[in-house]
Amino acid sequence: MEESEKSRRNRPRKKRSLLWQCFEKDEDGQKAICNICKEIVQARSSTSSLWAHMKAAHPVEEYNLRSVAPGCSQRQEEDEIEPLPTEPEILITAPTKPSVPLIDLRTQERLTKHVTRYIVTSGLPYSTVENDNFQIMLKGFRPNYQPPGRHALTNTHAPKILEETKGVIKNLLKQGTSYNITADGWTATEAMPKKEFVTVTIHFLTKNFQFISACLDCGEFVADSHTAENIADFITEVLDQWQIPLNAISAGSSDNGSNVAKAMELLHINFIPCFGHTSNVGVNKFFAHPIIKEILTKCLRLRFFVSTSTKAELALASSLKEAGMAMLTLPSVCDTRWWSKTRLLRGVVKQHEHIVKVVHGHDKGAKYLNDLLTPKEIIVSECVLKMLQPLEEISEHLAGQNYVTASAILSLLPRIRKLLQKIEINEPNNESSMVAQEQVVEVEEPMETNPSAVDEYEESPEITTEKPFSIKEHLIECIMSALEARYDPPADMKKKKDGSLTVAEKRGLKTRNFLAKCAFMDPRFRGRLREDLLEDARYAILGEMLMLENSATPEEGIEPKRKKNKKGFSKIFGSDDEEEEEMPSSEELARAELHRYESMQKLHTDEDVLKFWAEKRTTLPRLAKLAEKYLAAQATSVSSERVFSCGGNILSEDRSVLTGSHARDLIFLAINKRFVPVPQ
Repeated sequence: MEESEKSRRNRPRKKRSLLWQCFEKDEDGQKAICNICKEIVQARSSTSSLWAHMKAAHPVEEYNLRSVAPGCSQRQEEDEIEPLPTEPEILITAPTKPSVPLIDLRTQERLTKHVTRYIVTSGLPYSTVENDNFQIMLKGFRPNYQPPGRHALTNTHAPKILEETKGVIKNLLKQGTSYNITADGWTATEAMPKKEFVTVTIHFLTKNFQFISACLDCGEFVADSHTAENIADFITEVLDQWQIPLNAISAGSSDNGSNVAKAMELLHINFIPCFGHTSNVGVNKFFAHPIIKEILTKCLRLRFFVSTSTKAELALASSLKEAGMAMLTLPSVCDTRWWSKTRLLRGVVKQHEHIVKVVHGHDKGAKYLNDLLTPKEIIVSECVLKMLQPLEEISEHLAGQNYVTASAILSLLPRIRKLLQKIEINEPNNESSMVAQEQVVEVEEPMETNPSAVDEYEESPEITTEKPFSIKEHLIECIMSALEARYDPPADMKKKKDGSLTVAEKRGLKTRNFLAKCAFMDPRFRGRLREDLLEDARYAILGEMLMLENSATPEEGIEPKRKKNKKGFSKIFGSDDEEEEEMPSSEELARAELHRYESMQKLHTDEDVLKFWAEKRTTLPRLAKLAEKYLAAQATSVSSERVFSCGGNILSEDRSVLTGSHARDLIFLAINKRFVPVPQ
């Protein structure tokens, strides 16, 4: 008897389940009481009924209990055995707290949202959640947190955040009444096969004059060709998806592509050419001059020499270090970004003395000796850099998308000319090497059957002239001709024989009229407008004020005043001061408001124009509504370019097989990351 008792006590028994942290046995030992809901559950030979209760009534706690020992099933947990302790009293003890803190369902969801938000706003692949080091990092933060898998992130969590972000932007759009857009196209060369995208960004002012900019779409362009009609259809489809009426779009900005400009005209949207692309046309025309082109070509060859030879690059860095100078990069050149040429030119000129040493000391430097700049070419380069510095600063400031920009364009044109004329440069002597041959090819007499060609080539010069090359004069002519052609066409424009204007000239006049109204609504630049433009803008704004009042509702704060309804004797006899009771007409009220606005002191160029209108929206209600319309217009299409830069980081060589729809969602979330909700 003693032997059997001893063998029974030494027999291994089942390991106590962690499930008993949530239950306590009753006095009979046949039932268990749930510590969470106090429900009584049958518990005799196994814990199956207890697990069933947890799964049905407390799924979060059940999930956390199982995650303490991942990969172990319920039956495996019950079948694990351990030797019985020698002391019986130890058998009744059990751990009261788990080794790892439990997390509830709300915390699990919140942490998953944080992980998802981090991945989608950083443009990371969804497979990041399965990266070993990423999971180790998460375990370091919360040991018991189970991150979602790649498929759960793709199919559930990321789409949910996408919809929430769209909801945030839609709520913001409801706070605006007039909107401005930018549109542009982009080809993802890393995608397999290559994919073409079109992006649409939106910019508007809320009723509190808060500037909002967002990307509405960067979708794959599946049309056969980039015609104006196809682009117009794409823009219309995007606006319809966001429930934005087409007549609420006041202006659209883009590069100088004729297809996008025509698409805006088809949609009856005022078109504003991008200031950066327009100035790029003028500067590239200047760099195309034979003298400047030769200098730039030499700089490109010197850059190739330094960048492709490690020995040359190290020698240049060593020479600069001995001279106490920091090494300047020699960037590649992009024809659509003229400042890349000036930065290359600056890098070569500043380091030319050291580049000369490297070329002479390199075993393959002999073929680059003719590419070293002459003293006169260095002088010319320094003059070019000095002349282009103000234009680079102006272009950089107008590239912002979260503040007012378009209203400054017309005021900037005469200012740019004046700044360039005031710059003093030491141009080299006009010797034979610095004389430009301005040749004009003689044009054949057009056939009589082509009258349009006769108009186009009429008054064309047919002589070859030779005159000294002036850097200042040529640069001013190239830049100002490009800017004025698109923003302020001259009054003496050449017309066809029938007196009509070309498409480009009509477009330029429409742009100028719109920009004049933008400047009029900006107290910083209203007084800088040319007199004729100021008068035209004043008349146009007054007309819009009257139209606005006639269509306004009481909620919009422009309720027209009405006469009092007379009753009793006052209706029969009238009143002695009836003339005084006559209310002013809508036009008189509008003119009075316009006069008050123009009588106000103009703002300094550094003052906040949005703060001005936020304070004056009650005293100048009609004009404040128009300020919302005109001050959000964009001077550049840089916001679209930023979307494409973001898309280039996502559609990289390593992720070249992304589908167009998947890339569209990733780009949207990454570029709109400031609108992605932060989990609370």
